[in-house]
Amino acid sequence: MAEKKKNSSRRHSLWNLLSIIPNLYSLVCGMLHKMKVEAYFTIKHIVILCLLAMMLACALTATWISLLGILFFALLKWQWAWYNAALVVMVLNSIFLIILFILIQRTKDKLAFPEVTHDVARRD
Repeated sequence: MAEKKKNSSRRHSLWNLLSIIPNLYSLVCGMLHKMKVEAYFTIKHIVILCLLAMMLACALTATWISLLGILFFALLKWQWAWYNAALVVMVLNSIFLIILFILIQRTKDKLAFPEVTHDVARRD
């Protein structure tokens, strides 16, 4: 009787061991499917964010050009000569571009990790 129980126990263990393989396969397939879906949604949202960033950049550029145009015509209305008004607009635009350049450089330096930059420079 004990021999029969032992044989039955072995068969049961073997059956449990063999039944794990399809379970693992379905688990891996499910994980791969979820990773594929997440990657698809991530790429889709990155593309949408890039398009929104381009739209924002166009809108800000158009707004800035409009403000400079309004300033130019306001200076002309106040009896300024057109070349003086154009000079004021160009100087103002240049000042803001320099400030923007400095801010971008500071942000770029903060975003570039010093350790990685040092390692890359050392390899070259």
